[in-house]
Amino acid sequence: MTTANFIESIINPVGRFKTLDTIYPTLDAGGSPLFYTTSKTIVFETRLNERRYSLSILTGYSDSEQELIRKNCLAQQIRNIPSLAKVRYLPKELLVFDSDNKPCYFDVILQDITDTSELHVYMRKNLFLTDRRPIRNALTAITRLASSLHDNGIIHGAISSRTIRLSETDGSSAFLYDTPLILNKNHEKDTASLIRMAVMLYLAGCQPKLSIMMQGIDLCKPETFSFYEKYILAAAEFHGVRPLENILHALHENCHANALTEIEILSNTPFESTFPLLEKLLVECCDAEHMEIEPCGTYYESNLKDINTDNSIRVDWDKCSFVGKTSHNLIRFKQGELWGFADKHGNKLPLNNLIDADDFYEGRAVVATTEGYGLIDSQGKYIIKPSFEDMTWWGKENVVTAQVYGSWNMLDRCGNVISKSSFDWMGCFSEGLMLVRRHNKYGFIDKNANTIIPIIYDYASDFDGGKSSVIYKGSEYLIDKNGTRLD
Repeated sequence: MTTANFIESIINPVGRFKTLDTIYPTLDAGGSPLFYTTSKTIVFETRLNERRYSLSILTGYSDSEQELIRKNCLAQQIRNIPSLAKVRYLPKELLVFDSDNKPCYFDVILQDITDTSELHVYMRKNLFLTDRRPIRNALTAITRLASSLHDNGIIHGAISSRTIRLSETDGSSAFLYDTPLILNKNHEKDTASLIRMAVMLYLAGCQPKLSIMMQGIDLCKPETFSFYEKYILAAAEFHGVRPLENILHALHENCHANALTEIEILSNTPFESTFPLLEKLLVECCDAEHMEIEPCGTYYESNLKDINTDNSIRVDWDKCSFVGKTSHNLIRFKQGELWGFADKHGNKLPLNNLIDADDFYEGRAVVATTEGYGLIDSQGKYIIKPSFEDMTWWGKENVVTAQVYGSWNMLDRCGNVISKSSFDWMGCFSEGLMLVRRHNKYGFIDKNANTIIPIIYDYASDFDGGKSSVIYKGSEYLIDKNGTRLD
């Protein structure tokens, strides 16, 4: 399972979510979803009912770990602790098709992040302002957060600059989100992570240039912090910043309660010191092996760049008679008499001689060559070879209707025939049922090609408001979705 498989489900959520059918992803300026990955989760920023939510997809946990997370989320809902995000655990919520088009279901965690910013985003917005109050507010908020976790014995287990969020307006409150998981049974590790983060915030407030030097370094991690600790301590001693010096000593001795007390003092300590010694030391010691790159980005665009390294095969948009809207980060275009797909930079999918093409939806698109109609995925690979006389892709239902030698059948998204026998004609889905005709009689089937209403009518219309008009043995009347006559 690749990140692209999850992106496909998130950007086309209809039919993929069990209950969150109106959720949609937050997109960046290039039209790509905002997300990041960890070793066991993929976290998307989404919107639902005009509010912002973090959607964590659990991809690498064992069944026992997922059950533990579920219980933690339930306990978090009951206790309603202000320092933790409001959370919902949804089992088997998301349907994702893997690279072999096998359906897989994943548990997700939904957390309300309305009116908040991730710590690193908040810092970028406020670091170079003349007014230092936003930075001081953030330092105070992190201190309160650490005290809250420490006093309540709460274990989060995944604290980083990514999982800390601050109130967007002034940074006056902080809380944790992302997967809450008790593995180490030691809340002191979480407290230590927040203490290290508070040290970073103070240093950034004193000298914004230091934050730029350490961009991408997550000082919440002990192995990373220990590398810089001796330089920070030397600078604190040299410049006489006693609270910072005391914090580092307390952290080293695992006296976290003492460190929290000193952080309260540090949060009221002026940001006058510019730490020239620390700046000099960090310039000497910062190198690539200590930098941590944030795993964000778009799969589709980079994938097309890998395919097309020759600029000569890129699309010249000015020569196109038709340029469509972006779908799946791909743009449908027509140049001359042929159709194709490309990303916003003009990198083409490796497809030739398309005489017709539909837009992508739910990771699939119908195309046609001189040999017939077929179905492709977002990498340009044929899922169903172009050999059919006609074809329609029903992305919401994840099925295909296709005609060959005058007969129609229903296929799944992998190209497997699922209808038990063929039809003379297949219509559209209406309210979950498809109108079909066999031997000049009409009836209805569902997305699994099961007959729901017998194929016995001389005429039938699509369902509208739960009703269909039918003619049977000369009588015209209405039926409901169970086939029951409505008098």
